[in-house]
Amino acid sequence: MVKLSKSARREERLGYLFISPWILGFLAFAAFPILASLALSFMHWDIYASPSWIGLDNFNRLFRDPLFYKSMKVTLTYSAMAIPLG
Repeated sequence: MVKLSKSARREERLGYLFISPWILGFLAFAAFPILASLALSFMHWDIYASPSWIGLDNFNRLFRDPLFYKSMKVTLTYSAMAIPLG
């Protein structure tokens, strides 16, 4: 480990201080919602009761639903046309 001078340590602390609002914003508005939605995708939750763990049952039900495949087809068709034209 390299020993930093007093001015280098101060500069390092200032760097962390200046980047901390971005880190806090990223954690609050991106990382936490992504991780929370991932965790909730494995649970049954009807808002009135506490969430209960059901594992992959939500995904099994999703992949057996014919409407899911229809919506994926519509989404991919729209993306294939809208992205190149945009």
